[in-house]
Amino acid sequence: MNHSVVYFKSQFRKTLEFYLKKPGRLEERTYVILPETLEGVPCVDSDSDIINWWRLPGYIAVKLTLNEVCDLLTNRARIPLWVKVKEQDDGIIIIHTCNRYRKWKDVVNHHRENNATFAPFIFDNQLPIQFDPSLERWGLIRKLFWQRGLSLSERSIYQQSPLLYSEVSTFFERYFEGNIFYPGAYNHFHPGEMRYSHLVMEYDRRNNRFIVFENEKATALKQKKVKYASSNLSNTLHYYLQHEKQYCIEGVQIEIDEEIPFELNEQKSSFKSFFKRKFGIIKNIFTFASRN
Repeated sequence: MNHSVVYFKSQFRKTLEFYLKKPGRLEERTYVILPETLEGVPCVDSDSDIINWWRLPGYIAVKLTLNEVCDLLTNRARIPLWVKVKEQDDGIIIIHTCNRYRKWKDVVNHHRENNATFAPFIFDNQLPIQFDPSLERWGLIRKLFWQRGLSLSERSIYQQSPLLYSEVSTFFERYFEGNIFYPGAYNHFHPGEMRYSHLVMEYDRRNNRFIVFENEKATALKQKKVKYASSNLSNTLHYYLQHEKQYCIEGVQIEIDEEIPFELNEQKSSFKSFFKRKFGIIKNIFTFASRN
């Protein structure tokens, strides 16, 4: 096992056992990762900058186990430069992380001037952050659209209170503040894989518009097949959800709580009319054939 991973897990357990009033079985506690920023990355010059300086865990603002936290925060053999820990009144343990990651030796050196005993962990019950149901719903939307899968207990939340289109729209407004494509790694997956998306949304910052194009590799001779374009994110999102998933993501139905744009309703109606005409023609042919 990598030194950074071993070091991180050891320090994490030591911090919890020392500071928590009633640690109990740490494996049975509930943990939530809340980074210093929830979305977006700064401008960097290379992939190495992204790896060494800035990254976000795969799961944010969702309930996790101790091992899941350790696995998520020790990816690529680096760990956060600092991790602040807080125990909420309801017993949930908040993990507030720095978005900059370093090798464990660099982390120890960074904390040496203060107290490296628990580095990179800093226990602070006065942290002005709180994990509540509204933040959990945001985290589940992120997990659903990024990882394309929720656990049974997570799905039950949407059975009690349906996932609303307005929630999804708000999520993507924030998402496109720091991202260009959705899915971000759309060309890393293949048809048939759970995270594959036939359509891709892109934010064209230069022209301040959103487009939806088919997920194909564009070349000099083969440009993107743009299916829809609009300066309005909500319209674009409606088009994507309607044509990619019929407003249903991995079994979670999105309840439309606002009016669908007129132009998209027209497209939907036109498709239905076309289908009815085709079906009617076929039906008439069979009727005629049966009579003769």
